Amino acid sequence: MPSKLWRLALVLAALAVSCLPQLLSQTFPPPSSTTSDEITLRIIVVSSPEKAQHILDRLQKGEDFAALAKQESIDSTADGGGSMGKVSLSILRPELRDALQRVGPGQFSPVVQVPAGYAILEVVQDTGADNTNPGLSQINPGVNQTSGVNQAASAIGSVKYTFQLGGFAEVESDIANFPKPPGWNQDPRKICEIRQQSIAAEKKSLENFLSPANQQARASHPLDDVFYAYYSLGEMSSYEGKMDAAIEQYKKADRIAESSLPYPAALRMNEGLGIAYLHKSEMENDVYRAPGNRCLLPTRPGNAFAQTGDSEKGVEYFLKYLEQKPDDLEVRWLLNIAYMTLGAYPDKVPKQYLIPPSAFASAEDVGRFRDVAPQAGLNSFSTAGGVIVDDFENNGRFDVVVSSFNACEPLHYYHNNGDGTFTEQGAKAGLADQLGGLNIIQTDYNNDGCIDILVLRGGWNSGSANPCCGTIVTAPSPTSLPRAV
Repeated sequence: MPSKLWRLALVLAALAVSCLPQLLSQTFPPPSSTTSDEITLRIIVVSSPEKAQHILDRLQKGEDFAALAKQESIDSTADGGGSMGKVSLSILRPELRDALQRVGPGQFSPVVQVPAGYAILEVVQDTGADNTNPGLSQINPGVNQTSGVNQAASAIGSVKYTFQLGGFAEVESDIANFPKPPGWNQDPRKICEIRQQSIAAEKKSLENFLSPANQQARASHPLDDVFYAYYSLGEMSSYEGKMDAAIEQYKKADRIAESSLPYPAALRMNEGLGIAYLHKSEMENDVYRAPGNRCLLPTRPGNAFAQTGDSEKGVEYFLKYLEQKPDDLEVRWLLNIAYMTLGAYPDKVPKQYLIPPSAFASAEDVGRFRDVAPQAGLNSFSTAGGVIVDDFENNGRFDVVVSSFNACEPLHYYHNNGDGTFTEQGAKAGLADQLGGLNIIQTDYNNDGCIDILVLRGGWNSGSANPCCGTIVTAPSPTSLPRAV
């Protein structure tokens, strides 16, 4: 089995450790009346006091706390049965500390209103170990060994774990473990080549592992290894923008999750497949290069997608998810967006999941911005990057330069034609070898009266502590286009 799969499994396990949203704060002193500052807790958070009281009644009648947390809680601890592990009372919000004052092991708190909703806590009998989260400190080095609290959970905020669908983490892991020649990270071209080679090598490794010829060897691995193999292969295709191939692999992973893996895996794959289909629909309808008014929300009549099959598939998966987690606002939002692409918002959105048009209403009418960039010649589409609008030619007209996080994408230079349009002249300007760059910053670095560019590639690139950090691109004269040096 590719070693990559073990790394991914460990990463996902660490990410899946519960995180309590907006319930913990480090600003309160410990209660003076306690002799022991630590207790083991579980929590259920729901969206209304009525629902919380109903769940408390069910708990008091003997229903299983962990099962109800998985079914009903909107907190990110739900996947782990609501487990918070061993918690220091000193970092709990005061309303939670107050609610727990008279609650003993095996008992439940009353309903408590918190910023995330309405909470019920259970004090778990302390057996000397957190049985609800075995190996917590081993799989998550972020656990505070003194208080026993996950550091992510001790901050105000919420983290919802979902599968990644862009392939970035996969590619970064691949390049970090790919053999590289000395000095590779000092040349943007070599960085690009290494990334392409590492992607191809990892895809081949995964395909070999999943091939029919290796069925017997694959049978010796647990099913979650096979699940992660299909998922990882889908990620590699997603990173390359090949959504048909990505969805094919995601579906194979989903079938394993549905039939053989614990509850959260199948649920997350439902959301993931919904997102993948919605993204594919956007690509097939050319939304990224010719958005028009289709990215202004809520969409108006006449802006539905021409090809709707993939959006309809996305709706199916979002609805499947919401059948189990109806209060998940993120997936409800995605469902409403998918219906907008179908021209079916708000009338066809199921009432219980509808985000009403009033949520988009504004007291002021600021009009709507119309995207004219493609018609003006500014038709650049890539990953995240930097942008500069400045007078590079000292002729009184603003030109545009854009970069891309994509390590194989060159800088693009858009010459201002003086008539409201632009012409891409990156190669003419000598920028064809200036690849990548999440950020770009302009000034006259060499004091010659011309604007230069600092391209920041940064230490986030995998495989070296300081890979190809930056390059200054200088302009030779006030009347010439920039050239790379």
